[in-house]
Amino acid sequence: METAYETLKDEGTRRIYDSGYIYTQQRRTHPQPAGKPPHPSRTGTSSPAPVWIPHQEILHAEAQIAALQRSKRGHRKVWMAQLLCSLIDRLEREVEELVQEIQDLLRITAEHMATQEQLNTFYGGKSAADCRFDTLGEMARWARAREEVIQARITVQDQLSSKRTELEQERRWLSEVKATRESADLQDDAQIKELQKKIQARGAREGEEREQRWGRQQGEWQQWKWQQWKWQQGEWQKQ
Repeated sequence: METAYETLKDEGTRRIYDSGYIYTQQRRTHPQPAGKPPHPSRTGTSSPAPVWIPHQEILHAEAQIAALQRSKRGHRKVWMAQLLCSLIDRLEREVEELVQEIQDLLRITAEHMATQEQLNTFYGGKSAADCRFDTLGEMARWARAREEVIQARITVQDQLSSKRTELEQERRWLSEVKATRESADLQDDAQIKELQKKIQARGAREGEEREQRWGRQQGEWQQWKWQQWKWQQGEWQKQ
């Protein structure tokens, strides 16, 4: 009690005690002293380091890119299915077989012609009376065989011509399908590149905006610290 009385009696000591008591009460109740600059967190101008959240435009562009990539995969599946259904491989094998068959018939025809030429040379200077019946029959058989081979070769050549035409049509069709698929892929790629450019531009723009907001917040924080320091200096001078 004696110490308290001495404190109340001395005006200077009492002023220091009162200022300390008021400061303690202010810290307990958190009121804002008159003239004290408000903290940026109370004015809504201060916030933690900005966190990037994709803009709706970016999300929409990314969804479009995903759809275009699915479209490209769909083009490839259709192309592979059409390639598997193509008759090119079978037609190429048939053409090769027909070409080989024609070569065999040409070889047989050449052998028949050589044999008939030998018979004609051997019996060419003799009369029919001098030739035996079986010899004449053999010559006739060789002649008929040669004609049969020639007719068979003509038939095979017609088949070969037909197969080659069919093969050419199949190749043309497959080439058109491939060109259509490549054209669709090029269009999708062009759209994907355009969307990627938009995403990059939007991201860069948002990055600049974040940096500007962060810079303003830092400036407000530094300004508050300076005002806080000035206010504290003023309070100390009052004491």
